[in-house]
Amino acid sequence: MEKVQASTHDMQRPVVLAAASAFYQAVDFFDWESGAHIGTLTGLIAQPHELASDNDNRRLFLTHTYRGGAYGTGAEPGHEVSIIDVDSQSVADVIDIHPFIAPHGVQYNKATGLLFASVEKSDAGNGVIIVDPQSRKVLDHIPTQAENSHWVAVTQAGDRCFVTHKEAPFLSVLDVRERRVVDTVALAGGAEEVDLSSDDRFAYTPTPHQTTPAPENHAQSRLVKIDTHTLKVIASAELPRANSAVRVGAYGNVYVTQMTPTGRKFGSERGALHVLDGGTMTVHGTVPLGSESFTIREAPDRASVCVANGASGTVSVVDLATLTVTRTLNIPLSRDFPFSGTHGLSFVA
Repeated sequence: MEKVQASTHDMQRPVVLAAASAFYQAVDFFDWESGAHIGTLTGLIAQPHELASDNDNRRLFLTHTYRGGAYGTGAEPGHEVSIIDVDSQSVADVIDIHPFIAPHGVQYNKATGLLFASVEKSDAGNGVIIVDPQSRKVLDHIPTQAENSHWVAVTQAGDRCFVTHKEAPFLSVLDVRERRVVDTVALAGGAEEVDLSSDDRFAYTPTPHQTTPAPENHAQSRLVKIDTHTLKVIASAELPRANSAVRVGAYGNVYVTQMTPTGRKFGSERGALHVLDGGTMTVHGTVPLGSESFTIREAPDRASVCVANGASGTVSVVDLATLTVTRTLNIPLSRDFPFSGTHGLSFVA
């Protein structure tokens, strides 16, 4: 069989880390190998939140959740998903999801070529929308009982979704083919982000939700492990308060970020990254980071993890062998005003 030679253009395209800044309405791009800042895309629709990548087409999908403010503040909702071409650092198109509102969690599914986004309550309904990136159309909507669908994780086959709802005392399980909720998993304190293991056997989520009430009134913060077949919580690990984002690594690590506790002065405390063994649910270690540590992404080489620090205007790069911060990527505009709302992260490999 003749070996296909990659083009020079293909071989020269770098691995790029993109970081969305909600209050700058911008996305910054970094060359992953060198750490160099290679561009900023400004003038975006307010407010950029989460990012998902389509590596095959070198593009990103960016949700615009609110026009201003944050979750739980009564902020005016957004209703768009931007498509960003990574190599030209430009907006290729904007998908208007109206009448659905406040898209937050977003995931591109390679198996189906579809985009899944969680949406909050509106006249059209709450839950998860399914978008075709080619036609730029909302194909369907799967409603959930809880008003605010905030985070979503999709199986590799694209046949099931796991959705968390912040305050609602359960996690929803959606059958994509049947377009319905098939079950829920009780989580008395509500839940934050959810992610799946690489084999889709387990789901992980921090509980209770960290937004309200104040952490002093929260139950013990935990990372819970859910069997995706039985839909039972089979293990948990206690963590300091208050945790939000979660990501499962390729080799079984689970990463959880600890934000500034609610009820404290905003941006007054450092966040942290907790690194756990997803099998045994033991904590390998905790790494202090910037303020308001939030979204997590594992690097393509699986040797490090990136964390967005919203109130510091930075991205921390954590080496997994030493559990130390080896690089800090600065959002350029943060030099004058640190709180950029650094939020969504995504690699394009």
